[in-house]
Amino acid sequence: MNASYKWSPSIEHLVEEAAAAINLNGINYAVMMITPDNIEDFAIGFLFSEAIIQHDHDVHDIQVSKSEHGFNIDVTIANRCLYALNNKKRRLIEPQVAVFVGLKLSAMHCQN
Repeated sequence: MNASYKWSPSIEHLVEEAAAAINLNGINYAVMMITPDNIEDFAIGFLFSEAIIQHDHDVHDIQVSKSEHGFNIDVTIANRCLYALNNKKRRLIEPQVAVFVGLKLSAMHCQN
């Protein structure tokens, strides 16, 4: 291959990402980057992976709203799941980044 050749993807092949704040029964739980497709399915899968829910029926409602810089995912879960969640502490790999993004999204949410 020629050393001067540079490959660059076309725009239609780039994956879109957006910030998403997941709120459980009104409590901010996590902020992360997601692809904005199948957001409800993502939220349920995330809750399963975090061991917050055990069954689909533990999720009572999911409301997704778009904000200026991403999405707010408001999830209503069963009270027994919320009780278990309150007894568990979540570890963040990069807490400084998560706090910064969470504060930024919270500030944007308050402005709307």
